[in-house]
Amino acid sequence: MMFGISGLGFAMCPYEPRGERKKQYERYYLALYLLALADHQLLSYPLKVSEGDSPDFMLVWKSGETSGLEITRTTDEELQRAITRAEKGQPQDVIGISSHVYVGYEIEEKFSDFVRETVEKKAQEVSPS
Repeated sequence: MMFGISGLGFAMCPYEPRGERKKQYERYYLALYLLALADHQLLSYPLKVSEGDSPDFMLVWKSGETSGLEITRTTDEELQRAITRAEKGQPQDVIGISSHVYVGYEIEEKFSDFVRETVEKKAQEVSPS
């Protein structure tokens, strides 16, 4: 399916992507990605976007270069268990308070490590063996 930026067809991003909602979720993050590029004056037109399965989107840039964009959702296991309990209507002890105090850039480093590990794992999953 080919569509233009104005025809992305998303409104609100659902939290749990399933079926058609998964496509809506992916379109939402595609739009955020394109908006970020535009904000930093890195988006040039014309741009063609086609939707697929893997990768989720193919982007054909003004230069003719083609890029694949895969949208990946990630959480850590403890957070995912809490989200699952909340979705099942069991909000008790869903949110815990940590006594850990982050110093300096510790939280940013932890987040960066988490993102890097997730991207590496996803890259292994989608790379042909």
